[in-house]
Amino acid sequence: MSKGYRTQWVGQFAVASELTRRDYIVSMPLGNVPSLDLQCKSQDKGKRFEVQVKSLSSKGSFPLQNKFVEKKNLNPNLYFVFVYVPPDFAEQLEYFVLSHKQLLFKVWKEEKKDRRRRESIRKSKGIKNWKLKWGEGTEGINYKFLNKNTYKNKWKGLPC
Repeated sequence: MSKGYRTQWVGQFAVASELTRRDYIVSMPLGNVPSLDLQCKSQDKGKRFEVQVKSLSSKGSFPLQNKFVEKKNLNPNLYFVFVYVPPDFAEQLEYFVLSHKQLLFKVWKEEKKDRRRRESIRKSKGIKNWKLKWGEGTEGINYKFLNKNTYKNKWKGLPC
């Protein structure tokens, strides 16, 4: 079994479990639905929302499709849970919970600014810019921007 396959499923099931434990109704579509990982409903007010789960087993960058970082695609019913799945099974998983709006206007904004800074430094040193390893149509959100912005375990930011 590949590491990426394991990381993705550990993250998705862990988020579904955590949401269920917090009294949400959670369903997972069967098969590969690229734009939807979890459908959720709050028990209190019956608010429906969707969750995109992004998992990573190193403290690098979480892959994220371009469509999620385009302002025209802002979805007020979409939330993201980024999960760090440590390679050491004795370590705890880390969850970073944020709305699509927070992703677009805070985290992504910082990510782009930092990327431009790093590219400028590379250019000044004559170093070629790197290519993203995920291929065309995919960007990345660095772990440090999620951790620094204190989205860790912010489950209360989800609809009630």
